[in-house]
Amino acid sequence: MSGLFQAEGIVQSVKTLVDGTIKLDVAVQEVSPPEMALLFGLARKPGWILVKPNEITAEDIPIVEADFDMGETKSPGQRLRGVLFVVWQTKTSQKQPFEVYYRAQLDRIIDRFKQELD
Repeated sequence: MSGLFQAEGIVQSVKTLVDGTIKLDVAVQEVSPPEMALLFGLARKPGWILVKPNEITAEDIPIVEADFDMGETKSPGQRLRGVLFVVWQTKTSQKQPFEVYYRAQLDRIIDRFKQELD
């Protein structure tokens, strides 16, 4: 599998971000120059992460299809949620939690498109 990087490492921290995503901070031992080049080539690109207490074998790797275009870091739904978060943060009083605002805005969008069906 080209573009595959595997190394023993430690998950040093797990954080939730304001947009609901999770950030993993992983430390690995020194890697070879080709592995380093591979890692730098993967920076800021979407991909799959697999973490296991033991070495990963071929049987551990599920066969799944990526549901994003290579080069895009967020799905359209993630992009919409991010934009709505910025609008909530900058254009509202933030009296209601973001999740309530988000669902209300999605309902408005859905209702608008339902009207086009009439």
